[in-house]
Amino acid sequence: MDAANAAAAAKKEGFPSHAIIFLDVEKAAVCPLTITPIYALGSIELARTGYRAGVYCSGMTVDEATA
Repeated sequence: MDAANAAAAAKKEGFPSHAIIFLDVEKAAVCPLTITPIYALGSIELARTGYRAGVYCSGMTVDEATA
């Protein structure tokens, strides 16, 4: 449902077909494995609507990740 909403919002805002819609994972040293099924399903839905999926994971040092 989130992917469909993101695609609808992108279309409404005038983003072209095949634009990349990013899932923003904040403050993660690495992208958590729990995101994998969510990302996979979202990617399929975005592709169905004509968009592409991307993931952004902000980098941080080990010290920051354990703080």
